[in-house]
Amino acid sequence: MTKQGYLQQRKRLNPQVFLHLNNQYLLDFYHSSEPHLWNGYLLLAIDRSKAEVPNSKENREVFGVSAN
Repeated sequence: MTKQGYLQQRKRLNPQVFLHLNNQYLLDFYHSSEPHLWNGYLLLAIDRSKAEVPNSKENREVFGVSAN
């Protein structure tokens, strides 16, 4: 798969899916009896992937803009 093909397919995603997935995750996390701790710490991870919201008028209206 090319980068261009990936970006074209990503444009087809419905942004509402991310709101739904985030809400489901938060419901599951906060309604669990207790988070599993590792050595007394809540273990989190970052995978270094990145995504960029296309710079369109509609997206700027919904998500806002950064001045810097």
